[in-house]
Amino acid sequence: MPRPRVAWFTPLPPVESGISLYSQEILPILSQVMRIDVIVDGYTPIVRPASETLGIVDHRRFDPDMYELIVYQVGNSPAHRYMLPEMYRNPGLLVLHDTMLNHLMIQDAVHRRDLLGYREEMERRYGGDGRRAAERVLTGQSPDDLFRFPMSEPLIEASRATIVHSDFARQQVRSWAPDAVVERVPLGLKLPELLDRLRARQILGIPEDQFLLASVSHINPHKRIDVVLRALKSLRRSIPARLILAGSVSPQFPLARMVNHLDLDQVVDTPGYVTDAEARLIAAAADVIVSLRYPTAGETSASLLHSMAAGRPVLVSQTGSFTEAPADATVRIPVDALEEQTLAAVLKRLATDNTLRDSIGERARSFVEEEHSLRRWTDGYLDVMSRLTGISVDSPEIDETPEPVDRRLDPTETAVADPLTESLARDVAELGLGGDEDLLLSLARSRVELGI
Repeated sequence: MPRPRVAWFTPLPPVESGISLYSQEILPILSQVMRIDVIVDGYTPIVRPASETLGIVDHRRFDPDMYELIVYQVGNSPAHRYMLPEMYRNPGLLVLHDTMLNHLMIQDAVHRRDLLGYREEMERRYGGDGRRAAERVLTGQSPDDLFRFPMSEPLIEASRATIVHSDFARQQVRSWAPDAVVERVPLGLKLPELLDRLRARQILGIPEDQFLLASVSHINPHKRIDVVLRALKSLRRSIPARLILAGSVSPQFPLARMVNHLDLDQVVDTPGYVTDAEARLIAAAADVIVSLRYPTAGETSASLLHSMAAGRPVLVSQTGSFTEAPADATVRIPVDALEEQTLAAVLKRLATDNTLRDSIGERARSFVEEEHSLRRWTDGYLDVMSRLTGISVDSPEIDETPEPVDRRLDPTETAVADPLTESLARDVAELGLGGDEDLLLSLARSRVELGI
């Protein structure tokens, strides 16, 4: 059976992006049945492909005539700006991770020194309201009402088809571009093996009886972190709670100043961007995971699905695609005048009811297993790609069993820097997080920063 040749534009690690990890997970599966070149923006990925059917090509050497299909993985960040010229010159399959791309378009206009052109496009598409929002951008502001003006329509209209990951996003795209071909493909992930909560806490140095909240996601003004911090301060009047905020921090968000202002420095930990293994460890240790977001950019949150797959109750904002999970598999927090009080009350209830936490977490994990499997994700892609190329391929082999414990790291044979790192090596081996010395040193640094 013929193997179509596909160009796949995407960031990859070391670019700190959920889309980097997304592509890193699905590419080895798809490359079983097609030849894929990953088109990157002038850097060498940390993990280079080991397969003859999966290569890396710098976008400056990209030749569109070599491929039956071009796939563009696009999100609302500067990491995707290098794709834009090619999308207009060589239309392909757009995978829209955020339906709102206004910030990406601003970055592109700045790079091209064409902010007046950006203002003209905002006015052409959205009238006077769009022009006024653009003028605020020209003065250096980033107004919240930019979320009213998606600016993704040009890319949707230029594409042969568009993939989104939620019904909410599909409805949005169809309302903006009625003639576009839009398909919903579930975002998939490999279900992780459940990690023991108490053992994870021993590694992180967190007391067994402390109520732990966690968030594992990029931190920006739209993640409601200010609301979470105030709710935490309220909760601590009766519950000895702690919060881990793991993720890179937007320069537009004064996290450290906010934590200090609320006198929460001793109970809020900010380890920064973390690896998959570290994210699993934090999720395993948490009692509750917070994944609030408003306004929404039309995204389907991979970090939310990973948190649910960890079997923990997750708090979400009652908006956008976040309401597509069953009501009993997440805890929905309305975004209204009582958001902070509601959040504090919900946290207090969860802190005092282990059975409720466990039941929500179990339903969350079951939802991910049933609706967001690797098989459903891969089959959705192959269906759309085969229609665009006219080439059908065999279904690839997929192992859907939970990711097994990895015991390859033997602390008795691994050179370590000091007794703390040696201790971490044993803990990581027992938890099955696997890895290398970089992971161990990162965990060690985290423990030092936590004062453990």
